[in-house]
Amino acid sequence: MHLELLPAIVRSLEEPISLGTLLPTDMVCEMAAKQVKVVLTGEGADEIFAGYRKFMIECAASRFPHLPESKQNELLLLFPELHTYLVQRNADPVSRYIQNEALFTSDEILKLIGRQPPLNLFSEDAIPFLNGNEDPVNQAIAFETRFRLPDYVVLRLDRLSMRHSLEARTPLLDYRLAEFAATLPVRLKVNLDSVREKIICSHSYLKHNILDNEAALRRKQPFTIPMADWLSAPGTLPDFLQEILLGDVISQQGILNPGYVRFLVGKITTHGIGPETLVSAADQVFSIIIFTLWYQEFFS
Repeated sequence: MHLELLPAIVRSLEEPISLGTLLPTDMVCEMAAKQVKVVLTGEGADEIFAGYRKFMIECAASRFPHLPESKQNELLLLFPELHTYLVQRNADPVSRYIQNEALFTSDEILKLIGRQPPLNLFSEDAIPFLNGNEDPVNQAIAFETRFRLPDYVVLRLDRLSMRHSLEARTPLLDYRLAEFAATLPVRLKVNLDSVREKIICSHSYLKHNILDNEAALRRKQPFTIPMADWLSAPGTLPDFLQEILLGDVISQQGILNPGYVRFLVGKITTHGIGPETLVSAADQVFSIIIFTLWYQEFFS
């Protein structure tokens, strides 16, 4: 499972970053460091060229009211999560970004820590400048590149690569390429007809013979762990994880509600988990594990 690596990973990160890419990223860095000292990585392409599924959902949602019924029905079939997103989608781009990234609802946070989250999570000077006329996909990209890209994507890569004395360089984050990407129309980034992300990247790789047809047009694959599979049987996990999920560690720390944590652990299932799952109980429990390890390491 390799979950025994989590304490050392959290120690190196120095931040409670909880997404499932931590383990595979760390393992790839470890393997690479045995052969080389410097690597080129692809970090940044998904952020500046709208390569994540959430950008496609945002594109579908923003265009949905203006489409014929037949196309609406087609999109609802293609994206099972779209119906829920249309109901919950906030009109304000700041609130919408928080909504899209949140692992817990306000009510769940209240149950978990005993208080509601603050209404304004970002100070005014932290929010990217938007004039209100941008395509909603480009609004989402603006927030993605301002917050998640530096504070999660680049930080994770930098800390985990250096954990193995490996230097990772990110050519796709050259500021000139990022500025060019920002000028492109959304149709060159997201294509709802072919259900593909990063359209311009695929065609560029083909045109200049960087990748063959099969590789350039291959469906996007998540770079993560089978979180629901691993966490659905907590009694089989390493001892330190059992102490967090089933023992007294959370009670001793006195921050999270141990009863609600056990409730979330009991909700973990592998049934129906897929790309369309916006947030699963396994995602929530994994974030609790990372937070608890982080608190143990830096505050206990």
